[in-house]
Amino acid sequence: MGPVLAAWGLGLGAHLSSWSASLLAVLTWGATVAGAAALERVDRRGPAEVLLRRLTYRPERSRP
Repeated sequence: MGPVLAAWGLGLGAHLSSWSASLLAVLTWGATVAGAAALERVDRRGPAEVLLRRLTYRPERSRP
């Protein structure tokens, strides 16, 4: 939410009330849950898991 609300990002924090900022947070959370459910339904991994697995299980280089 930093890039959305902070002045160095979109700067919406100065224009939103506490209620509307809370609503934005709940809607963002709901979209995240819906996206995760959709990825699970089609048996795909999320972007963070893909990155973590690539960093963790990368093949070793052959040594001369």
